[in-house]
Amino acid sequence: MEDKKGFHKVVSLMLDTTYYDALEYRSEHHQRKNEDIFSDFTYKEMMYYYIHQ
Repeated sequence: MEDKKGFHKVVSLMLDTTYYDALEYRSEHHQRKNEDIFSDFTYKEMMYYYIHQ
């Protein structure tokens, strides 16, 4: 039962659009500096970003 609650928590966090703008800003900042767009993204942030693309 605990695994199911954890799964639902992750899904609800990934579907929340609150953090997308901040990640988009960071990727654009890197792009303007000719850097790897996702150079400082964590694995979770990468997943979140692509879910919202």
